[in-house]
Amino acid sequence: MLGNESAGGQPQRLRELLGLAVVGCLFVASAILSWRKWPDAQIDFGLQLYLPWQISKGSILYSGVKYLTGGPFSQYFNACLFKLFGVSLLTLALSNLVLAALWLVLLYRRFLAASDVWTATLICSGIVLVFAFGQDADIGNYNYVTPYCHEVWHGLLLSTVAIVCASRWLEHGRWGSAAGAGFCTGLVFMTKPEVFAALAAATAAALVMFWFARRHIGVTPVSAGASSDPASHDPHHHLSLKELFKSAAAYLAAGLAPILAFFLCFLSVESWRESLRSVSFAWVPLLESSAAHNAYYAWCMGLDAPLQHIKDALSQFGVIALGLAVCALVFRVKADSPVKRIGLIAFATLLVAMASKYNWSDCGQSLPLLCLVTCLLLARGVVSKRSGQGAWFPLVWSLFGFFLLGKLGLFSRIWHYGFVLAMPAFAAAVYLLVWLLPVLAEKLFVNRRFFRLAIGLVLAVGFLRLFAQTQYIYRHKILAVGEGRDRILTYPGMVNPVDPIIASAAAWFLTNTPSNATLAVLPEGALVNFLSRRANPTEYLVWNPVELEFFGDSAMTKAFEQNCPDYVIFLPRDVSEFGVKPFGQEKGFGLELTQWIHKNYEPVCRLDGAADERSDFGLIFKHR
Repeated sequence: MLGNESAGGQPQRLRELLGLAVVGCLFVASAILSWRKWPDAQIDFGLQLYLPWQISKGSILYSGVKYLTGGPFSQYFNACLFKLFGVSLLTLALSNLVLAALWLVLLYRRFLAASDVWTATLICSGIVLVFAFGQDADIGNYNYVTPYCHEVWHGLLLSTVAIVCASRWLEHGRWGSAAGAGFCTGLVFMTKPEVFAALAAATAAALVMFWFARRHIGVTPVSAGASSDPASHDPHHHLSLKELFKSAAAYLAAGLAPILAFFLCFLSVESWRESLRSVSFAWVPLLESSAAHNAYYAWCMGLDAPLQHIKDALSQFGVIALGLAVCALVFRVKADSPVKRIGLIAFATLLVAMASKYNWSDCGQSLPLLCLVTCLLLARGVVSKRSGQGAWFPLVWSLFGFFLLGKLGLFSRIWHYGFVLAMPAFAAAVYLLVWLLPVLAEKLFVNRRFFRLAIGLVLAVGFLRLFAQTQYIYRHKILAVGEGRDRILTYPGMVNPVDPIIASAAAWFLTNTPSNATLAVLPEGALVNFLSRRANPTEYLVWNPVELEFFGDSAMTKAFEQNCPDYVIFLPRDVSEFGVKPFGQEKGFGLELTQWIHKNYEPVCRLDGAADERSDFGLIFKHR
């Protein structure tokens, strides 16, 4: 399982299936161990349930229900799922599990074609154990089953398919592959700007390298895993100008098709200006708001401590380079005696012991530099014709990963937003460490198999450490919120006092209010609306500093007053990360609205778990 260069036929196919089976078993086990524990009960994911529910009932995104996080594709896709399979949390969770499984199979096959079973298995196993079901802190949602926003998850999936299609075009020049890449890119445009920008930049960079590769005169050598047919090594060298234009036209036409389809759908209920805005709404906050300049986003991008983050990245990269150099020196020793074999085993044991003590949550700091090295090595190979066609996929993937890290700025990490933004670079780094560098080290008389085995063991220890950390957090989630297909498991009151309030709020509204009653949860808590199936008539579902900056506190308050709900409930929400006081305690952050509610509503119930009798949090108000 440490290489396919010596294997062939049926044994090789069995090894490939075994590697995929390992990934599949890890996926199933991770899903079972984390079952229904993925989302956060208050923050973000309730909105991902509420929006497609309302859209499936006829509401129009951005006009009927406000949404700031992303473009229209994901919410309408999920609304279709609700129409087909029923409105429930489990519908979206199962959909994402199926999509994740298919996506992993695709990644496994493509990395297998570009390397071997060992490399592809390690990459996909790392994705499963670290990213797909991970949770690094108290807040959930940073996983692929219940992501904080589906736009970033769907954008990653569609980008992967686009990269596969683009790499196939680079290998074979068929216009159908170009059309597939264009269609997926058009859909990505309607998800998240950072994902689209990374995909577009990676595609453009790959095309530049492709142009240089076509101009290079030479013979393409056969690489491991590549076809042995000489005619298949360089099909682009004779690609005609007519075929290039045909592929470009197919790419552009296919890319515009989904955007035009969404535009026409919006046009049936809105003006052409509003429809154009809705289709491109993912980009509107970037152009019309300064919300991204607040303290929270400065922290997210590492701009609050830039020098420290640069120092951490360089230090970690230096330690990795030094460790690889030591390993290369050690594994130049031939294991031709019992003493040498014992020494090599002792060294490998020491590596594993050191890896087990490391805080792997910080391993993302060096990803920009590792990914850059991967891109340079692969680019050198394809431009100089030293690599086979199989190198195009990892090259475009690595470029995508490198550009996607731009959203994290100087604070590269595998947790928080890094669960998507850092994952492609993480996979590229594993590809570098387990495949590319051992190939180079072998030329320096390093024992390639021992070298790869040692690195693989260290990485496996890291994956398992991060997986165990997630399981430690998940084991505290024992409180059931919701029932049946909507049921999730979250924290009890001694861990998070908000979650029991949400559980009792959903039960109270189901029992004590008519089915057509309306409800607003302030400042955030759309999961209560979804679990109780009580709509929010105010259009604005989230009241945090980002939304208030974009939509305006006065406009949101006015809309609330004009479309006041039957009931209002206040939930405690920690907003210290935005640098403001709790909701309703300062001007510009709900003070005017809170005062208006006190004049026009009366308290009817204080929910279980709301300990502070002097606070509005946990208190249900009914319109007079």
